Amino acid sequence: MDELPSFGKWLRHRRRELDLTQEELARQVGCAPITIRKLEGDEMRPSKQLAQSLSRPLGVSSNRREDFVRFARSEGTSQAGNLSSSIFELPSTQITKGNSSSASGADFPAGTVHLLFSDIGGSTQLVQHLGDNYVQVLEKHQRILRDSFAKWNGVEVSTHGDSFFAVFSRATDAISAALEAQHALANEKWADSVRLQVRIGIHTGEPLLVNDDYVGVDVNRAARICAVAYPGQVLLSNATRIIAERHIPSNISFRDLGQYQLKDLNEPERLYQVVVADLQSDFPPLKSLELIPNNLPAQLTSFIGREREMEEIKQLLSHVRLITLTGAGGTGKTRLAIEVVKQIGDQYPDGAWLIDFVAVPESNLILEAIISTLGVREESTRPIAQTLIDYLRSKKLLLLFDNCEHLISACAQVADTLLQACPELHILSTTREALGISGENQYYVPTLTVPQMDAEFSLETLKESEAVRVFLDRAAMVRPAFKLTKANALAIAQICRRLDGIPLAIELAAARVKGLNVEQIAARLDDRFNLLNTGNRTAMPRHQTLRATIDWSYNLLSEKERILLSRLSVFAGGWTVESATEVCLLIQLEERDVLNLLLNLSDKSLVIAEEQESETRYRLLETIREYALEKLAESGEERLVRNRHVDFFITLAEEAEQKYRTREQLLWFGAMEKERDNFRAALDYVIRARQPEVALHLISAAFWLWFFRGPWSEGDIWTEAALTQAPEQRTPALAKTLMAHGLFHFAQSNHAAAQSMLEKSLSIWRELNDKWWCAFVLDFLGVTISRQDRQTSSRYFEESLKLAEETNEKWILAFSLWNIGENELHLKNLPDAQRLLDQSLELSQTLGDRMLQNEALRALGEISEAGQEYSRAVDLYKESLAIVQELHDITNISVLYFNVGRALQLAGDNEKAASYFMDALLQSQRLGKKAGVLRALAGMGVVAAANGEAERAVYLLTSSQMLFAKLGLSFPSNQSAWLSHHLEFAHAQLNAEQFPTMSTQAQSMTLNQAVSYALGGS
Repeated sequence: MDELPSFGKWLRHRRRELDLTQEELARQVGCAPITIRKLEGDEMRPSKQLAQSLSRPLGVSSNRREDFVRFARSEGTSQAGNLSSSIFELPSTQITKGNSSSASGADFPAGTVHLLFSDIGGSTQLVQHLGDNYVQVLEKHQRILRDSFAKWNGVEVSTHGDSFFAVFSRATDAISAALEAQHALANEKWADSVRLQVRIGIHTGEPLLVNDDYVGVDVNRAARICAVAYPGQVLLSNATRIIAERHIPSNISFRDLGQYQLKDLNEPERLYQVVVADLQSDFPPLKSLELIPNNLPAQLTSFIGREREMEEIKQLLSHVRLITLTGAGGTGKTRLAIEVVKQIGDQYPDGAWLIDFVAVPESNLILEAIISTLGVREESTRPIAQTLIDYLRSKKLLLLFDNCEHLISACAQVADTLLQACPELHILSTTREALGISGENQYYVPTLTVPQMDAEFSLETLKESEAVRVFLDRAAMVRPAFKLTKANALAIAQICRRLDGIPLAIELAAARVKGLNVEQIAARLDDRFNLLNTGNRTAMPRHQTLRATIDWSYNLLSEKERILLSRLSVFAGGWTVESATEVCLLIQLEERDVLNLLLNLSDKSLVIAEEQESETRYRLLETIREYALEKLAESGEERLVRNRHVDFFITLAEEAEQKYRTREQLLWFGAMEKERDNFRAALDYVIRARQPEVALHLISAAFWLWFFRGPWSEGDIWTEAALTQAPEQRTPALAKTLMAHGLFHFAQSNHAAAQSMLEKSLSIWRELNDKWWCAFVLDFLGVTISRQDRQTSSRYFEESLKLAEETNEKWILAFSLWNIGENELHLKNLPDAQRLLDQSLELSQTLGDRMLQNEALRALGEISEAGQEYSRAVDLYKESLAIVQELHDITNISVLYFNVGRALQLAGDNEKAASYFMDALLQSQRLGKKAGVLRALAGMGVVAAANGEAERAVYLLTSSQMLFAKLGLSFPSNQSAWLSHHLEFAHAQLNAEQFPTMSTQAQSMTLNQAVSYALGGS
């Protein structure tokens, strides 16, 4: 059967044809970018209203929109193929020579289009010079332009005398057509020594298509852009430049001509000249324009991203007179401020002026810098401040105070004085800490967005990252052929993430592609300050290297601030005020200093403060942390501070271990999760520093974090690393670490290795005569061997319960009652199992231990299932599932998904059962839990059999049971009978030849093949 066409695939293809990003399309449609991503991934279907909104920017003609909506909303129906061929194989637009009336309405693109206007320069003089011969020149000119439009898929809308109006679906096509025409006109041999030149203007917008013509302000704007161009010049609007600049060839560039007020239009327009080597590029300044007064520097690189920040800052400036952009060095505060001012400069008729304080060494020179920039003449008989105030008092003007941090107090005073005296004055300042005056709105400038690495990503999603787009743009400046590929995607993503999305760092790294490949750059980022030590020689010295940028901020700190910053570098992933005080409180700092210094560092944009669940946590950008670690090493305090960090987290882990068994367990799960990176850093340090006793002490208390929350494979690595260095002394720390190693093996279905580790742990606990831990390990040993040796496991459970009763401690007693109750359940002693599990549940409820409540509820659900009370079993399993979801207990979520699915299937609800089995499969797959994956595959096989899908049932049931056996495991007898029954049912639906062939093929399937098949592969 042929594959039905995918609306999502076509949508993605069509969007790219139109040079639209997902964000741009979402903005035009009026939806969120994630909606476009889901549509393109065929994860959802659009509503009728959304489909109608999509049709316009995608260029679906009005007479096809009804079909478009039906296709977009169809879900693999029989008519999908016909609809797709009629709608989406959009024909290349052909130019009709002659007037617009000869083109059919279907040829006109709708939605976002690229509008081109042209006319002949000096046409009046040409008519006078040529007389009747002008007609021939005009016709030749028209033929050249029409040929250029046709070659680049343009549609001629109208022709009036010597002017043309054409539209294009792609911005690059419009530009290519314009350049093609200019080349042809320049190379044509005109009669009578004529030099015919054409001015061209291009703008991108969404005009209305009415009766084969376009109307609206975008049409007027395109015509005005053409009108101000010189003959031979091609001008673009900023909207066209944004879309086209990512796709133009390297031999074409756009020259920023500045922002201009076009005739009869309310909003000013930033204009760009298209420059190519073999066409005239030097023209006089544009005439007949009202140029907004400013001294803003022309930028030599493109401005990428920051759409949200731009809109928020512009919105603030509409009703606030003082905004301070703060952020760490290199985050692009100045560039962002300049771009904002360029967009809103028309709101300040008296101009927008950049006052750069970086070269102002003393605070008493601030006023001189402002006056000098504004061109105000000093008066010897009057104070300079009064002269400046008198000049500004009546003006509607914006001042951009740039780089204020080294003159912060004086800049604050000047800003306050000017704002109070000058009612129409606005100030936008950039600095690494706020000015701290009345009326100030502080806006923190974040780093660029970076790609997410917690899921598979495509080249398309990578390009949505601002940091990646900046890297690609700047890399292409030094290596024009450089582009994003599947081969280099991961390395580029790693570079952008490890450099925290800091624009300066990204640009410096991109410059290195001239001599290194991206994999080499990524590998060298551990020494980032030496790698990124060469930048733009014309930039300010503090922006030429990454180190110089951070040095600038560091040198402005007080001595105590420097000390605290270096000590904070031992934290990974963040900290609280309390943990910072415990770890960093050494000589030169007092307890009362830490909070104030921490707030100072936050104010100066070196430390980031974040609210997380009603708690303030602090962190460093990784680049700042690397710098601070260097300073810590230079101070000679590194070993001392790191040891305090380790001690703090050992204490925290030991407290958490106790709290896990109380009503506070959920709170402590969350608390420990927040410190995951700190535990990793502490473990890495003690193992690298070869502190074996400390390593055992730390992992023996902290391993629960990985056991309860995963990933188990990582916990396994840490326990093995600690055990590799372990001394020979048989201590409680060694016994617990062996036990932890065994639990990780058990969780990953490595039961033989788990048994070995647990037995070694038990022998030490017996030597130490620790009944509590003996009981705990005996229970896990019993579970580990229960399927291979039920008699021995029963003996372990009985001994565990006896020891637990002797300890007279409720939690270990509840734990042992649960395990022995589970054992009685599997032995089919249901009354005993019910009694023991009821006791365990009652104790765990008294203690408030939700984990133990979950285990008892799940086992009681199995008892109900065994008694064929399937509805009650579903209820008990769901109650148990709700608890593990509340606790984020990944160890048991997949088990409960399977149990609910099985009970639902037994109750006859195959549709809901299939959903739970799928959840069980995906969850187990994420965890690397092979036994869980195979249980889920078997459950899906049962559903397939019950639904009459015999072939699917045979493949899933046979492969899962074969692979389960290869792990040395077997399904419980009740589940085994359930599976066998449905396999026999599927067998009965097949003929004598089909079943053996399918069964043989299924038995040879690998785990990955079985999972792929279950998820819809072949």
